[in-house]
Amino acid sequence: MRSIHILVFLLVHFCAASHESYFAFAEVEYDELTGRFEVTLSATTHDLERCLNENKIIKGGMSLALKDTVQLLKIQKELNEHFKIEFSDGSNLNQAVELKIDGYEAELTGVIRLYCSSSRQVSYVKSLFITFDLMMDVFPQQQNKLTFLFREKKSTYVFLHQQIKQQIQLL
Repeated sequence: MRSIHILVFLLVHFCAASHESYFAFAEVEYDELTGRFEVTLSATTHDLERCLNENKIIKGGMSLALKDTVQLLKIQKELNEHFKIEFSDGSNLNQAVELKIDGYEAELTGVIRLYCSSSRQVSYVKSLFITFDLMMDVFPQQQNKLTFLFREKKSTYVFLHQQIKQQIQLL
């Protein structure tokens, strides 16, 4: 009887500790008045933490890493490698937008939100190319979803291993 209790405990623990699906969400807004992109990235804290640890970006937990300037810059670099915004202004193609982490919020639900903005002003954007393969190198079932806001219109895009880059026409 004792061995059944141990087996049930281990089964419940294993099922609770792992999951088959992994998701990250982004909300991107282009503000024409300021010429800046504002981004909110949301992910399960322990998944993002595992990904950053496995890729040797951070050592330890997210809460300590985000408070350490050196580790924060490493996270920001990793973010810019796996969440890319490139734009066309009609003359020059695929100019990259660098994002900086302005702040974060770790919720009690286990979700972390990274608040980011573009570090340079972009005066005219005709179309965007967004690459969103965050955590896909660690989690084979990773799915990312992006909501884009522009001129009070909202559009949604899904990013999978087969489709990590999408084009968004603004004008």
